[in-house]
Amino acid sequence: MSLELGFIWFAEVVMFTALYLFVRAFQVRRRDLALHQRLGKSGALLVFVGLLAVEVLARGLGWEFPIRSESMLRIHIWVATGALAVLILLVVSGMKRWRALHVRLYLLFFPLYVATIVLSLFAFDLFAFGRD
Repeated sequence: MSLELGFIWFAEVVMFTALYLFVRAFQVRRRDLALHQRLGKSGALLVFVGLLAVEVLARGLGWEFPIRSESMLRIHIWVATGALAVLILLVVSGMKRWRALHVRLYLLFFPLYVATIVLSLFAFDLFAFGRD
């Protein structure tokens, strides 16, 4: 397995971990605000650090990740960009305690983030073992 392929697998695990944290944050939102905030911030931090790592490796170090579909990759990037923009607004609205906006943004963010993960599964060639 190439280093690039290993990193893509690691990135998928990070994305699913962030998804788990977002779901848990949603589940505890009414009964434990402090836990809700910690889980949400942890998930957001994973997304931000993961994106930064991908950008540094792809653009800074010139890594070439195994791509299954260029068109799916473009769609993945567009959806991920939208999810990231909404995530930033979600974090800000949560920190400012703008509850009405925060709730509405989550309803937009969650499907965008799930779509980002699903599209990544179609965009990257995760099973490129032996084709390195």
